[in-house]
Amino acid sequence: MADSRAGVFFGIVVVVAAAGVGWLALSRRAPDTPPAPPAGGTTSGVPGKGPGAAQGKGKKVPKPPKAPLPPEEPIPATKEGCTTLLRRLAGPAAPPPSGGMVLLFPAVRMDAMEALLALDPQAGEAAVLAALGGDGDPGDWSEERMHAAALRLRAGKADGAEAVKAFLALGKEMADADGLGRAAAAASWMDPAEGGNAIRRMLALPPDDLDEEHLEEILRAAAVLGNGAGVEELRKLATAWEGDPGVPAAAAGALKKLGDDAGKSLLAAQVEDDWFDGQELARGLGARGNSGVLPWLEQMTAVEDEWTAAAAARSMRVVGDRAAVPALRKALSHEGSDVQAEAAISLAALGEKDALGRVRTALEDRDPEIRAAAWRAVFEAGDAESKAAAVKLLGVGAPNQRDPRHGAEMQARVWAAALLLRRLERQARPVAPRDDVTPLEHGQQR
Repeated sequence: MADSRAGVFFGIVVVVAAAGVGWLALSRRAPDTPPAPPAGGTTSGVPGKGPGAAQGKGKKVPKPPKAPLPPEEPIPATKEGCTTLLRRLAGPAAPPPSGGMVLLFPAVRMDAMEALLALDPQAGEAAVLAALGGDGDPGDWSEERMHAAALRLRAGKADGAEAVKAFLALGKEMADADGLGRAAAAASWMDPAEGGNAIRRMLALPPDDLDEEHLEEILRAAAVLGNGAGVEELRKLATAWEGDPGVPAAAAGALKKLGDDAGKSLLAAQVEDDWFDGQELARGLGARGNSGVLPWLEQMTAVEDEWTAAAAARSMRVVGDRAAVPALRKALSHEGSDVQAEAAISLAALGEKDALGRVRTALEDRDPEIRAAAWRAVFEAGDAESKAAAVKLLGVGAPNQRDPRHGAEMQARVWAAALLLRRLERQARPVAPRDDVTPLEHGQQR
């Protein structure tokens, strides 16, 4: 049953990914490069009249085949190779040498900024500040820019809050900004009064005008802050929404944080009803620090459907409460391999070091998103035993940008490079001899 569902879902993902390549091409494009004039003359503005044009009515000049994008090259397993990769990915995407549109994967840059910030604070801060300034374009309100605002807020820097306030000044235009969801996530790190005001202003936009994923992010921020929206408004979204099931789930989670159980019956009725709905519902509940939804997520990790249970285990990681550990340990015995992998990654993220063995297995999972999450987990856990696997991964080129797996594959490489770079830096760091040990003892210590 799980295999057939996986097949259906994989088919959906492939179709949607193929159709969404154009969406990935954001407005930041290199200027169109004018075609080079044909040999022996200049081009003409009249179709079919220029030198080299096919003659005769109705005849078309065949277009040259589109050059395929090259795959990502293997990355040298050296300090320089890893540093170069992280710095390149933490900056804005460079246009192809021949011109044309740039395919962007915001999650890759956001992860690279975080990894670089953890390893090289000076270089990481420079990358974050560049993104915070819109890379020189104050009118570009991208996901990366608002994620940079969140990183600054987490570091206690006032410019992060100022960026969110500047975003709010867009008014109704916020609804069309790519960074709306990330702006809400950034607001969740603000002072509760200021953050709550920001979320209320975002929710004042007509919900039907919002991208559903952005609306979910706004509602999850409301759940974090606890005062980001009115109860009646949340009840309406939790019980009368007819779109993405993640929206009512996120609204129900916000209500739970406010001490209101409206929406609970909705969740209970739909968890087993449809495998895709269950997955979306579990995802919608994943709000940082909202421990009130853990009983619901625990129920979802125990259902037979692999997609729902895996999403619930992932959302427990987002909540970040160690109260989820017992349920996650039970999920390690789930029949679904994706559930086991997500549960292990969540346990490692919650500080359970004994789960790292399972996480290392997930480093080679068939799902690139699970692999990316596993690599982040072993980096954050400082897992030295994953060093050899990092060298192996970096030695294999990633798919080119038109491949739907490209973004997650590059996220995995970001964290593998970060893990390897940390190990290389520790090895290169000299160990100062202690006065109270003999040279022999010091050598044995090293």
